[in-house]
Amino acid sequence: MKRLRTWFAAELERLDVKAYPSSGNFLLANFGPSGPALFQKLEKKGILLRERSKDIGPGFVRITIGTQSEMQRLLKTIRKEWKTPA
Repeated sequence: MKRLRTWFAAELERLDVKAYPSSGNFLLANFGPSGPALFQKLEKKGILLRERSKDIGPGFVRITIGTQSEMQRLLKTIRKEWKTPA
């Protein structure tokens, strides 16, 4: 899981998403102001994330690390649905 979490964090960073280190089975990521709209799109596709916008700030989300295939699906969906801020 540690290797998968590290890989996923690096992939998010490649999309200009700030990922924060964690020693648990999750990571915290900041998608910025456009994050909440993305999280709603993901939820409609059955991908549930723990949005932390109210606690930390708009665009923050806690992502639980799943299996390799689940994380690849999430990354593919993020790439498709999320518009990187200019």
